Amino acid sequence: MSKEIPERVGQRAFDRWTLGENGCHISTYSVQSRGYAQIGWRDEKGNHGTTAHRAAWVHVHGQVADGFDVDHCNPEHCDKRCVNVDHLRLLTVAQNRRQEGRGFPLGFCKRGHPNSGRVQNHRGAWICPTCKRDQTRESYLRCQARKAAA
Repeated sequence: MSKEIPERVGQRAFDRWTLGENGCHISTYSVQSRGYAQIGWRDEKGNHGTTAHRAAWVHVHGQVADGFDVDHCNPEHCDKRCVNVDHLRLLTVAQNRRQEGRGFPLGFCKRGHPNSGRVQNHRGAWICPTCKRDQTRESYLRCQARKAAA
């Protein structure tokens, strides 16, 4: 199991927030470099930390099993500091890493193509194969148009 979050830490994360837009419960804890609120604790093994939204989830739903992440359901409308468990969901690590569900149904890319895999584009970002083919075709047509104009 991943690092166990003590109940007292989950309670603190769940309780300490201010009301934000869209019903978000904005954590009053410090923010890490990626914009997520963080919470820490000390025990006999040393200092530990996790994101506040994960700790709040644990307070309500229990520990998160290995292979799962706590994710904001709609990050385009929800603040990364939000600890409202109604705005959170459990995803597999693979789903969360693929950025699935970011304002569109799981199993689809952000342009609505069925997500049958992923490839890297020229900027190193992960995109679906259909988007990659479209991107390559558009680039080819732009290049041909420049050659024809010259």
